[in-house]
Amino acid sequence: MKIALSIGLPIVGAAMILPMLTFIQVFATNIPVIITLGSQSKTTDAFSPNPVNAKVGDTVTWTNKDSTPHTVTSGSNATPDGRFDSSDFRQLLIPEGTFSHTFEEAGEYPYYCGLHPNMLGTVLVTAKFSGNGENSMNPIIFPVIAAAILAASIAAIIGYNKLTKKAGFSDRA
Repeated sequence: MKIALSIGLPIVGAAMILPMLTFIQVFATNIPVIITLGSQSKTTDAFSPNPVNAKVGDTVTWTNKDSTPHTVTSGSNATPDGRFDSSDFRQLLIPEGTFSHTFEEAGEYPYYCGLHPNMLGTVLVTAKFSGNGENSMNPIIFPVIAAAILAASIAAIIGYNKLTKKAGFSDRA
């Protein structure tokens, strides 16, 4: 029993730590954006949401829910800046079609539809750990939680060992 607990408690502790460590990857998310119905006659409401708030490493996926083809082209004043483009006009973003782009740097990314340049959107990308308290988590919290769980596991093992010795239990079956 003592051996089982000596091995089992650290395993339970590790099982509790692993989900917390994988939580770090949750920061890189997929953010959906809809190209709205009738968007060719709209401006800043052609894309929803607008603006898109993202963190570095996030992927934004645009889905064309309109009945006509569109593009998602980075730039402003109908001038592409080359950061991302869903189409080179050989293949348009057809109805129900999708386009995804992963943002690797913080910044403001204006975009528009190359076929309907009145359709305007913006992606606002901030650092993963901005420190402003908004959707950010201090990266030091994960090692602190892991250390606390490990310490609790060790304390439980030591406490169990002392308790079994005091009660006169032995390792032998």
